[in-house]
Amino acid sequence: MVSLNVTNTYTFYAFWLVFCRWLAIIITLPIFDHVAVPRMIKVLFCFCLSYAFFPFLEKTVARDIYYVGIENIWMLAFFYSLTGLAIGFLAKIILQIFNSAGSIITQQVGFSSIRYFDMSVTDQVGPFERLISFVMIVIIITSGGLLPLLKGGFISFESMSFNSVINMNSWMSIFTEFFRAIFKSSIILSVPLIFSNVLVMIILGIISRMIPQMNVLMVSFVMNIGVGLIIFLFSSEEFFGVGLNFYSKLLGRWLAFIG
Repeated sequence: MVSLNVTNTYTFYAFWLVFCRWLAIIITLPIFDHVAVPRMIKVLFCFCLSYAFFPFLEKTVARDIYYVGIENIWMLAFFYSLTGLAIGFLAKIILQIFNSAGSIITQQVGFSSIRYFDMSVTDQVGPFERLISFVMIVIIITSGGLLPLLKGGFISFESMSFNSVINMNSWMSIFTEFFRAIFKSSIILSVPLIFSNVLVMIILGIISRMIPQMNVLMVSFVMNIGVGLIIFLFSSEEFFGVGLNFYSKLLGRWLAFIG
């Protein structure tokens, strides 16, 4: 029989609190929130992160434990998990730029028109959302864009400890600022497709006046998709470059708030 004995209670609880926050942050990130990723992989990854960062965070977390006492460790676990979820949710909001831009593009190009004719279609994610999100995640990972997210999670243990209570007004302002920035960025990224859709509608409106017997509705589907694909093909490089720039700026604001 192998028995496990905890020789240092404070160290054990400190590691548990570090694990709680990292787990709350990681499960909200776009790479790990997909159902295809096994839960065991998420837990093991968070355990490895906690083990790697724990020597640098032990004293900070121990101060919180001494402050509230071991009998109130459940309060700290709730606090660390809640702040971890908030931090991870803010990080996830940054990547919503590309989902929002892809959704607008899908609407403008016309790939979502099938939903108006076939009510049995329950998938609300169009091809552009999937394509843009997948490509941007690959670009962010290969360019080292996830390292600032891990750095922000590491810094949060010092700046968002239980001793320094967070002002909720600052949370409200940062959420509002992020929403405005994401909405603005999504519109800017989808402007070429919006402009092309307006141009196609104007041209088809003129044609419908000249040739009334033409079925403009059916022609508009083909025109929107064809023109949209061509414009996105030639503007995709600039699209991802500008999108990565927006991501970097929002990530900088996020790090400034966390720190």
